Amino acid sequence: MNRFTVFGSLEAKWIQISLGFLCTALIFSLNIIDNPIAKKPINTTNFVVYDFISSLHLHPYKEITKVFVVDIDDYSIGKEGRWPWPRDKLATILFNLQNAGVVAVGLDIIMTNPEINYAIGLKDKLSTISELVSINPNAAKKEFSSTALERLLEKLAPEVDNDQLLVQTMKNYDVTLGFLFHNLLSTQNGLLPQPLINAEQQLISPKEFDVRYFHGYNASLALFMTSAGHGGFVTNVPDSDDIIRRGQLLGSIDDKVYASLALMSAMRFLLAEHIDLKKHKTLVGDTLYGLDVAGTFVPTTPQAEILIPFWGLQFTLPYISATDILHQNFAADNL
Repeated sequence: MNRFTVFGSLEAKWIQISLGFLCTALIFSLNIIDNPIAKKPINTTNFVVYDFISSLHLHPYKEITKVFVVDIDDYSIGKEGRWPWPRDKLATILFNLQNAGVVAVGLDIIMTNPEINYAIGLKDKLSTISELVSINPNAAKKEFSSTALERLLEKLAPEVDNDQLLVQTMKNYDVTLGFLFHNLLSTQNGLLPQPLINAEQQLISPKEFDVRYFHGYNASLALFMTSAGHGGFVTNVPDSDDIIRRGQLLGSIDDKVYASLALMSAMRFLLAEHIDLKKHKTLVGDTLYGLDVAGTFVPTTPQAEILIPFWGLQFTLPYISATDILHQNFAADNL
């Protein structure tokens, strides 16, 4: 080998090394520049690669899972009637799940309005009929008097109060209610649950990490949230291509931190009353890298997101029609 060949090979290696440094510097600069246009090609490439890797790991979950979905599907709607159902049916579903040995339930239903009591509704209707008859006595063949019936309906009203029946059921069971975070400043409906605390029984501050802030919420009525005692938000923010790959585990509003419905349901299953933030020191300060939930480590992004470990397509997890739970058409061992 002569010296020209040696110098040529060295020059080729330096060109390769220089190109590698340039590519690395370009990718690094695009990642730190807070410009959506500059970041778009990097994000698009990341999404394509991640989706491909995820598709390689899709597989039926063959083990006996501790998680299943009670589905308000078309079959259930056909059997029970249009949604929303009377809340005594929800109470019966929860009661049957409890009797079957199900430990914890996350209820992805937001109940922002009270249900009309059948007895009170009929009493009000009778009052309207009485007023019409008094205005036009000829409208009825004989005098109409509803006073006694109205008194009876008032007496029956507490016995057919579906909201109170659901409240009493949730008081005797471990139920986590869902609520919705959003960014409408003028909309804050219902009651939020208690915010998250740490091991020292102190409120977790949103200033401790780079949490996502929200401005509004839609939650269930106070009587439901109070009786359940626990709640979690159901809000997830899609990536720039409108595909959801991440689950938001923590969110903040009014300087308090709340858990997602998934996280709070897991906390109730693990009997965890608090979480611990796991952070490490970086050039920009302490950065979140995970959560400790009753000794279980959950790796997260600095924004308390988790990349969703999709096992498969829809119905990979067990699904049971809500009407079958309602009428006990299931085997308790399957739950």
